Amino acid sequence: MRAIMDLPFTKEVEEMSYFAVIDTETNWVDQVMSIGTVIADSRTFKPMALKYHVLPAFCEVGGMYEDALFIETPVAPVWPR
Repeated sequence: MRAIMDLPFTKEVEEMSYFAVIDTETNWVDQVMSIGTVIADSRTFKPMALKYHVLPAFCEVGGMYEDALFIETPVAPVWPR
């Protein structure tokens, strides 16, 4: 998937409209343990960019949705180093 900023500047790109969806999961002590983001075309709802970040230090605490942190998805998790 190409980044929006990588597209050549054309009249079509200028007229594009996007929106972002951000979802977070927190652990039992209200620390964010994962962040998912999607940038989508506002006319077609087609995803244009996807990212999924897992914050390992906060996963250790556990949380309601900890089992869903590593399910198979089309987007590989990003592990900060």
